[in-house]
Amino acid sequence: MTDLISIRTNRANSFPVQRFFESVCPKLFELRASLCHALGGRYAFDLEGRGGGRWVIDFCALRARPDTGPADLEIQMSTKQFEALLRGALDLGSAIDRGDVRLRGARTLFENLSVFTHPPSAATLAARQRTFDQGEKR
Repeated sequence: MTDLISIRTNRANSFPVQRFFESVCPKLFELRASLCHALGGRYAFDLEGRGGGRWVIDFCALRARPDTGPADLEIQMSTKQFEALLRGALDLGSAIDRGDVRLRGARTLFENLSVFTHPPSAATLAARQRTFDQGEKR
């Protein structure tokens, strides 16, 4: 199965980080609004290097923007690593193990970000919905 977004870059024309957050994220929110609301959470990307900064993806507010507020999960990486992640060229698990990419906060929420690049399986969606429903009943 192909990714929802296909992002191609090369050295001469690298994919701007800002364009992902300002142009691509709103389209994904539009396509996946109910799922994002169900998953919830604020995800901060602290990106170091040219074009970096702190960007927050807020699943409840359906928005991505520069933001210095709190986040449920913070991901620290370089802009080059982020661009590689968007292209599918970064082995994220290995980068985390090496300490090249750092996570702070609720690591269990990390999988939620895959809603932006890979459609979740029916079983995953059903499990997430059950978890969401149980939380609503409390």
